Formats: sequence, C-alpha cells, structure tokens
Amino acid sequence: DLQEEVRGSQHLVLLLTTNVLTRPWVLIEIATALQSGKQVLPVELAKKGNGFVFPDRQFYNSLIDGSLLGPEGAEMIRGCGFELRDVAASVQQVFQRISVPYSPHRPASIRRAELRSLLRQCGSLRLSSAEATPTASIRASLLSR
Repeated sequence: DLQEEVRGSQHLVLLLTTNVLTRPWVLIEIATALQSGKQVLPVELAKKGNGFVFPDRQFYNSLIDGSLLGPEGAEMIRGCGFELRDVAASVQQVFQRISVPYSPHRPASIRRAELRSLLRQCGSLRLSSAEATPTASIRASLLSR
C-alpha cells in the first residue's frame, strides 16, 4: 500500500509540478512521510510548461475546508487516517525548506550538479571514482525525464 511504501523509504522527493498539491495521494504521501519522521525534499522542476505555484493562504484555506479536493479527495485523505487540517500543516512544514532545482533539459553537467545537491540533502551522495556522480538509481530516474 502507498503509505507502507512511504514509511519504508528513507526520503520523499516531491517534484513540484503543475497541480501536484491537488492530488490526494500526493498529500497522503507527504503527511505519511512527515508522520513517520521522513524528510520531504521539494524539488522545483525547471522545465518549459511547468506551472507549479507555491501554496498561499488561499490554497491552505481551500485544502482545510475541503473545496480544493472535493468530497472524494477529502474522504480519501480521511480514509488514510488524516484530517485536512493536519495535511495542510504537513504541506506548510515541507515549504519551510528551500526547494532544490532540477532542470531535466539542461546540459548533463548542470543536471549532475543539481542531482549532487539533492543527494547531499538526502545524505546519500556516493562518489564513484574521480567523477563523483550521483547514485545510479536516482540518476537514471531523474535524467530520463
């Protein structure tokens, strides 16, 4: 189940893409991660067409009153053991930290530097010979986007 996967991970990387915070399962992942003591790392996806908007007071109010997610989304959140107010507090906590940029369409050297920064925040930077490249699994998933 989704929550067990989050609880079993070391970190949650939140790709800041258009409307990501309107998806109930993403909000459940965020709340579950923080409840489980996991670090949530916001990553700002720098790519043409990405219309992510950082949450403001109106966003938080509409999340808490249920109008952002609608009845089905709000019920999904509650069904996973969270109140909307708690989820809003979790999202606010995530945005207390500065997001890390990631530019999938920039030159490889820039992507590597951005990935190294992200991995440092995770405490997972592994050096491979003289090149000092990020771990293969994260590198493969983010470079392919």
